Amino acid sequence: MEPLYLTDVFGQLVSRVSASLAFCNPKIKQVYYIYGNPLEVADVLANDKENKQYDKYPLVILFTDITNTRGAIGYDSTVPVRIAIVNNTEHNYRAPKRMEVNFKPVLYPIYLELLNQIDSLVIGKHYKVFDTGFGVQDIQHEQTDRLYWGAAEDDNKNPFNDRLDAIELKMNLKIYERNC
Repeated sequence: MEPLYLTDVFGQLVSRVSASLAFCNPKIKQVYYIYGNPLEVADVLANDKENKQYDKYPLVILFTDITNTRGAIGYDSTVPVRIAIVNNTEHNYRAPKRMEVNFKPVLYPIYLELLNQIDSLVIGKHYKVFDTGFGVQDIQHEQTDRLYWGAAEDDNKNPFNDRLDAIELKMNLKIYERNC
């Protein structure tokens, strides 16, 4: 049995989010994905000369390091994950404009579809990856809207050079044990 890599699983999730939203949301042509330590992600985004600002956002970031807690019966592991859904913004926008330009048409739809995909992700024919209880409404998580990410004075400061609006998610995902 091939091991399950959470970074690859989230790549699949974001691909599915992108395909679903690009079909029905004219504000979203593609959703991009990257993972890594915040400083590494910032470096990649700043120095990847092939990507310009207009074609790297909206972006889902899976922050690493990822700690797997093992030993619960029926589960491979429980994993705390930290995710940011980000889109570029203008520095002179105020909160109402950010809501109308970024959050309502772009960030919230990505957030909701990401939860839908987490709830429904199946690998192979029968292997449901995550235990989400009785559906999307049961996915326990913290959601923080960060209007002009970087305004905070603590560890929630935006490590990237770009001006961004973001939704930050923190959740503990239970990954089912694979028996075949």
